[in-house]
Amino acid sequence: MSTIVAGTSSGIQLNSDNTGVLYLQYGTGTNGLVINTSGAIGVGSSPSYGTSGQALVSGGSGSAPTWAYAGVSVGKAAAFAVVL
Repeated sequence: MSTIVAGTSSGIQLNSDNTGVLYLQYGTGTNGLVINTSGAIGVGSSPSYGTSGQALVSGGSGSAPTWAYAGVSVGKAAAFAVVL
């Protein structure tokens, strides 16, 4: 693991491993955000990458975001376009 930007042991660090995965970590190395070599975004200490069609949804102030289905696909949204 290579440290790109070092924080304190209780702060935030930006690290990368030898495969090119990027980790935003806090505390003593707990993952908060991970970007893998495919560009997928993982959240949480055991990174969850969601599944196809999901979006990150805010948990509000003080809570971690989670993956959830957005409810409307791009195709459905286009069907409701307003023509002026």
